[in-house]
Amino acid sequence: MTKVYFRSFHDFQFRAAIDISKHSYAIFCVDQTTGEIFEENRSEKDFLEFFRMKSKSVIAMEACATSKYWARRLSELNHEVLLLPPKKCKPFVDGCKSDRNDARGIYRSMESVRPSPRPITLELQQIDTLVALRKFVVKEYVSYTNALRSHLAEYGKAMPKTIKGFENNASICINELEQEGLGAFLIQRFRDMLARYKDLRREEAEYSREINRLTKESRLGQLLRTIPGVGAIVAACALPMLSDPKAFANGREFAAFLGLVPSHTGTGGRTINGKITKRGDRYLRAMLVQGAMAALRQKVKAPWLERLISREPARKKVAVALAARIARVMWAIANTNQPFELRML
Repeated sequence: MTKVYFRSFHDFQFRAAIDISKHSYAIFCVDQTTGEIFEENRSEKDFLEFFRMKSKSVIAMEACATSKYWARRLSELNHEVLLLPPKKCKPFVDGCKSDRNDARGIYRSMESVRPSPRPITLELQQIDTLVALRKFVVKEYVSYTNALRSHLAEYGKAMPKTIKGFENNASICINELEQEGLGAFLIQRFRDMLARYKDLRREEAEYSREINRLTKESRLGQLLRTIPGVGAIVAACALPMLSDPKAFANGREFAAFLGLVPSHTGTGGRTINGKITKRGDRYLRAMLVQGAMAALRQKVKAPWLERLISREPARKKVAVALAARIARVMWAIANTNQPFELRML
């Protein structure tokens, strides 16, 4: 039976929804005691002043570029803030597109749409931003690698697949092409691309060092890193989501949120399981699978994992199953604040 998410807010006198933009904020607020409805567009200054005068309220808004900042500002005023996935709020919007209609739709969806986990402190937001910036830099230097590889291959200069092999041979290949008479302008562009690649690699290393330092300073980050297959990057990706583990009922719900559980289809009482759903945070899911592949190479393994390896020849399937198990363990550690033990796997 599918579990339906539902949350009640009877303990709050005011329930509000905000459609936020750069300079205008559409507010839809209902007083649960009197039934009075307040609906208005406000500027940034008036928007905060409105909620400063209200008693403790539950406030919903769509998760977007500025929502985490406003969530922290409203939390400082003693309100509970829910960040809702925009895609899930869309079906609740009636009529034509407008800020007020969006605010009404967000208000209707706040009970039945699961909020997105969010960094609740500036420190967690800093880690979240560093992970995003590192991801951007990695994507950029990989694009430089692929571009330079393909262009040099057009001149018969094929290089090893590994990053180390590329770094050791790229400059040599460019020098050989210069000796073979390739134009000076193109040679200089190739060298500029290689220099930019090396700068990005150094930048990525700086991000990794800072992320490693911050996760070591965090108590939860230290606990998560004791899990096999979980390093600094995986821990940093998971920290904002697990800052409030009570957002998930159990570990399986967290794994499902990351898309690491089987999809299913069926009718007439017959259910067929399929591939994993691949919902949620794609980057964290990919990092968990990569960490699971590394954990599979360790000599000491949990008994259930040994049994799974013996009966499942596809190693990637085993890695995905282990990644789902690691996600459950991460939630359990965040919930209990206890270090990892092998029996957890």
